[in-house]
Order: sequence, then structure tokens, then C-alpha cells
Amino acid sequence: MWPHHVRRRIHNLKLRTELLLSLVLASLVISAFCEITTANRPKKRVLQPWQQASVTPSPGVPVPSVPSTGVSPLLGPPLLSTVEFFVDAETKSGDYLKATNTGGAIFLKGRLLKVVPWNIIYDAKTGTWVVFLANVTSDNFSVMYLYLRNGTGYFTVWHYEYESSLLDGYIFYGADYVKNKTSSTPTPKIQRLSIMPQTKNPSGISALGPTVFINSQGGLYLNQTRTLYLYSLLYRSFSGTNELWLLIGDHQGRYYYSIFYLFDSDRDHVLRGHTLCLNDYSLAAFESIAAQWMPGLFPYALNVVSDQSNITTKINGFPFRTDQLGRIELRVPGGDIQIEAQKEALTGTGSRRVFSEWKWLTKSNPALVRISQNTDLYPQYKTQFYLSVKSPYGSPVGEGWYDEGTTAKFSVDPAIDLMNGTRFVFSRWTDGQNDTAHMSTVTLDRPKTVSAIWKRQYEIRISARGVPQGTSLNLTVNSNQTTVIAPFTSRQWVDADSAVKMAIDPVRFSSSNRRFMFVQWQRESGSAIGVPIVVNGPLQIVARYDMEEPFAGRVTIQADPTVLLLKETITIRGTTNPAQPRTEVVLLWSRDSVEWNVAATVVTDSQGSYEHVWKAESVDKIYLKARWTYDSDYEPIESSVVTVTLIGSSANRIFQWPQLLRNLVGFLENFPFFAQFLAMTLSFITRIYEVVVWTTSNVLFLPIYLGSLVLLVFLIWRRATRRPSSSH
Repeated sequence: MWPHHVRRRIHNLKLRTELLLSLVLASLVISAFCEITTANRPKKRVLQPWQQASVTPSPGVPVPSVPSTGVSPLLGPPLLSTVEFFVDAETKSGDYLKATNTGGAIFLKGRLLKVVPWNIIYDAKTGTWVVFLANVTSDNFSVMYLYLRNGTGYFTVWHYEYESSLLDGYIFYGADYVKNKTSSTPTPKIQRLSIMPQTKNPSGISALGPTVFINSQGGLYLNQTRTLYLYSLLYRSFSGTNELWLLIGDHQGRYYYSIFYLFDSDRDHVLRGHTLCLNDYSLAAFESIAAQWMPGLFPYALNVVSDQSNITTKINGFPFRTDQLGRIELRVPGGDIQIEAQKEALTGTGSRRVFSEWKWLTKSNPALVRISQNTDLYPQYKTQFYLSVKSPYGSPVGEGWYDEGTTAKFSVDPAIDLMNGTRFVFSRWTDGQNDTAHMSTVTLDRPKTVSAIWKRQYEIRISARGVPQGTSLNLTVNSNQTTVIAPFTSRQWVDADSAVKMAIDPVRFSSSNRRFMFVQWQRESGSAIGVPIVVNGPLQIVARYDMEEPFAGRVTIQADPTVLLLKETITIRGTTNPAQPRTEVVLLWSRDSVEWNVAATVVTDSQGSYEHVWKAESVDKIYLKARWTYDSDYEPIESSVVTVTLIGSSANRIFQWPQLLRNLVGFLENFPFFAQFLAMTLSFITRIYEVVVWTTSNVLFLPIYLGSLVLLVFLIWRRATRRPSSSH
């Protein structure tokens, strides 16, 4: 019997041998199963063996549950953000795929393709991650969809190539995992593409909306301001969903791969999704496009027949252009269709065609038409010509478009005053319209241009100087004669740089026993001018007259009172000689008769006299005189000077009393003896007052004079008291 430890070793060896045999047997079974499945797999199209059951050979590309909406398929981030993934697998036929977020390579049918991931989404219905790969060359591109289940050991790859237009499916075995972690893929190098865009397969649908039109061969897609051309690549129909794979080009070297989704539950919208820019691998946002669609062709033919080529007509908002024959032919759905003709189209410089009506239908534009059969539409256009009214001044009116054969009215302002002595005056119309009226008409049988010709004019102002008021004169400027009454200012407008002739009549006349004679034409400044004169700016011209005999006249002035004691105003009056009514007299005052100031300007009455009450200035003595300007051509006449003495305050009045008393004495000296006696008394009092004032104003001599006065009074008193005593 074996020892215990030997028996234990023999038992372990037996267990290991049984385990090894089990592994070998399992390996043989798996190998045989794989050989059987490989033999039953088609050579050109690989089916997915999930859970050893056949699946749809070509599953639909899933749409995110909440697709983002965008406006432009041209806009997309240059750096693609995607979920982190890794695949390393191969097929039974030797094809292999290695790819990550940063890119990778796939070997298919003997060709090695570098791939770039451009999108990844999660299909919640199947629990599958769909990874989008692309390979783009200068003249071809491939799009691949990887359906990953994160570590199952096998996955399906669908590959579409543009050049061959084949969609193939493959099953790859190997490692695959998806990590729900966002990362960025590097931006691939942008390359110039020379892809020849063409339709590979019929679209299978018809669609019509404001921004998209699709027929069996492709269509057009309006994106902002650009027109994109649609080329049908593949149409696939599933339960409730349709896919239209498209190549989109702008005819300027940019290309896009996109899938249009059409849901049976919504026949009024098309969903643009999974749009890849092939130039830079940027991805555009999803966009819901308003369009009426249906499988197959629209039922009715719509023809637009016009006499104009390259004219736009909108059908349900989408713009179509007429061909060289003026026709548009397309198929449309039944029901109400909105039609809108192009409102106008230029046919040359200054001419255009303008929509007038839909023949036999309506004049409305846009309009609704009900389609229940094949329909022809006839937009009618009329010809219009442009009238151009050109003028640098005068607010031209009438420029614009006019129907062929109509008469157009146009005009400008007759004159434009610049308010500085200069104006522009309409002269005539040119360009075949030699009309001198500022308002005119023209018949439009072709585009026309009329231009206004203007002439510059300056204002001359003519007046007379040196003639009495009310004098009637005949003034002639060029050939225009007018009668004027002095004083006057005659205003005349004359053409710039023209010669002006002037004459005035009479050149000699008498008025109020005075003779006047025309001397010269002169400027306002007094400088003489010759006639005729060339006018190159605004002018002020004076007809200068002089009296043939010197003028002898005078003006008087009186002031009342001449001494101001209690009053503060002085009445100044005087006359003009010869009496001149309604003329101005200037009253002047001075404190020293050297520097004179204006006290007032008065106007004489009908008798040539004047009177003015003036509030005197606070000075001791005021000198007054009058100045009269009889004619501006002569020196003013001045009166004699009168003097007024002013006692303005109590202090001043004290020192003015001697003068007042003197004046009173001088006044009384002209009366008889009693008056003379009173005058002598007043004179004596005045002398005493002056002595007292002088004495009190000199403080140093006050004791002497006061002592003398006291001594004089004492002596008189002493003598008077002695006389009575001596009489006793």
C-alpha cells in the first residue's frame, strides 16, 4: 500500500489530466463550429451572427433621440468631440480593423484605408454604440458604420464606397470596447477634392419645400445664400422610416455626405442628419426642413410658360428658373400650391419686365392654385423704361420707372436762393428736351435721361443818396425800367459775369429852392464804378446826387432851466432851419465842453421843431449842443453851446449859494430903484456869507478871525455904552 503522501500526488495528477482532456475537447468543438459557420457565410455580404441568429443585412443608421437643430450644414466644429472607443479585430477572410479616437486603418478587399472617426451615437433600442468612420481621398470617399456592443468579441461593420456605390457588411472578431468618456479627435489635414459628383441611384422620393426640391435624380437645397446640389447615392426604406443618402456639392469645391430621414408619420418635413464635410471632416447639426414629400414621383405635371428666360417662379416657396425657352417643367403634389412670379427682371440698362398677371387666372402675386390635374401656368410681363432726371439743384421730381408708351411728368424748382445774394435759376432741359419750362413731359419709348441746366445769378441793390425824401426817379437796369421814390432800394437779379447797364433820370432837378445834380454811380463804400459793369458777385450800388449850391442851414438849442436846484430834468428844445420835418437831431452833452456824449436822438415834428426832456447827469456844470445831419453827403450842422448849472446835494448847495445870489442880483439889477436897493442888500449878504464860509473852511485862521470879530464887537459895544454916560 502506497504511503499517504504518494496517494495524494497520484490523485492531483489524475485531476490535472482530466482537466487538460476537457480543455482539448472543448477546443475541438469550438473549432468545428467555427468551420461550419464560415462555410455557410456568403462571400460578398457578411451577416451578423448575434446570439447565433441572422439579423437585418443592412440596418438603418440610427437617429439620436433628441437631434440638435441647425441652420447651415456648412458650419461645424473643426475638432470632433466623440466618445472614447477602441477596436482591434479581423474577419475570417483576413480583413482587419484597428481604430481609436485618434484614427486607425481598415484592410478590406485587399486595400488598406486610413480612417477618421467623425461621430458616435448610442442606439438605446438595440443597446448598440454606432461609430462613424470615414476615408476621403482626392476623388473618392468611403463611409463606415461600426455597431459595437462593448466587449462581446465580435461586431458588425457596414462600408459604403462612393466610386463603386456598394454597401457591404462584415463581421469582425476581436476586441472592442466603448468608454462613456468624451474626448477630442485631432483635426485631419484639409485637402482639395476633385470628386466628380453624380447620381448613383434613384432617390426613390419626391420632395418640395421653400428650401429643398428632390426628384428621382437628385435635387437642390438652399442653405442661407448658397444653392447646394443634391446627388442621390442610396435610398433605403424601413418600417416607418426612409433614408436617402446624398452627396451634396456647391460647385465651388466643397462636398458633403448627408442622410435625409423621411418619416411616414410626418409628410411635411425632412430631417437632415449625419452631415459630414468631406473637405475637413467637420460635422453639421441636424436640421428639420419644411417640405412636402412622398415615395416615388409626385402625381401631376406643372409647366410654367413665359416669354422670358431666366425668370424665377416660386412653387411652394422654392425658386425655379425658366430655361432658354422660358419654360419650367416639374412634378408637384395635388392640392393647393402657392405660386409666386418674379416681380421684375432687368432686360438691359434702364429697361425691365414687370409682372402684370397670371393669364386666365389672377392678377394676385403670390397666389394659390389648386392642382388636380396636369396644369400650365402663364405669367404675363410688361415692359417698363426708366426716366432719369438729373439736376444738381432744385429737388428734381419725376424720376422712376414708367410703362412703355406712357407720358411722364418731371420738374425742378424754378430758382434756388442761397440767401447770400446768390441764386441758381433754371435755364433749360438738355438731352433732347430743349424745353425752357421747369415743368415738362416726355413719352417713354426707351430709357431716357433729362438734365437740368442752371445759371448763376447775383443780386444788385441800387439806392440813391443826396436827394430829398419823396423824390421820384426813373431807374433803368439793362432794359428794365422802374419808377422809384426816394428813399428806395431796388433789387435786381442779373446773370453771373454779365455786363449791366444802368441809367437814372432826371440827372438834374430842383426841390425846395435847391438844385440837385447826379454825380456818379458808386459802391456803398463811396468808390466810383463805371457803367456798364461786369457782375461777378453781389453788389450794392448808389446813385450819388449833390446840390449845385451849398446848403445854408442851422439848428438851435435852448435849455430850461439853466440852473438846477430842486429839479433833476432839463427840457431841451430847438428848431431846424430851413424847417425839416421828420429828421433826426442828435443832442450832445459834456462836462468840460471837450469830450461830448450822446444824450438823445430826437425826431423833429412837422414844423421842424424838437423838444426832449432829459434827466441831467450829476455834475456841477453841463454843456449842451445839438447836431443835425441834413444829408449824409454833407457834414453835420451843430448849434451853439448852452450851459446848465447843477446844485445836486445839500453839501454842494451850501457852496453854490453865492453863485445863486449873484445870479439873483444880476436879475434884479434890471429893475427900478427899489429893486436896486434890494440887490445891494443881497450882494452885501453874499459877501458876508462868502467870508464866513471861507473862514470856516480854513481852520488855522479861525482863532484870528474869530478874535478880531470879538474885538470888533467889544469895541462897538464899549463905544455905545460910553456915549450915554458922556451925555449925562
